[in-house]
Amino acid sequence: MNHRTLAGWRTDVRALMATSDCVVQNAGGFTSLEALASGTPVITYRSISGHGAANSANLDRAGPIPWARDELELAKHLVVAAESPRFNRLALGFPDLVQILTGSFEETAVA
Repeated sequence: MNHRTLAGWRTDVRALMATSDCVVQNAGGFTSLEALASGTPVITYRSISGHGAANSANLDRAGPIPWARDELELAKHLVVAAESPRFNRLALGFPDLVQILTGSFEETAVA
């Protein structure tokens, strides 16, 4: 597995995502939503505490972004992501993103 690190402010995020096989993120923020809209698969790994953990749990529960809780799960999700076709994952009929991130889309969501 090749590792790449992008440092500093980027203005070419759309182009980077277009050339990426997958986005691995830790907070469930706007970058995740950009990746979903671009068709790039997203995986949460090593989620940050607080809002990152809450977003990770809610996005995983709702379906659009799986949360890999260890290296084995990450490897499994990366295999699935590599085989996934590119399409706008926000148009799949998931609950409204605000509902997903706030946990209000179902009673058992994490707040």
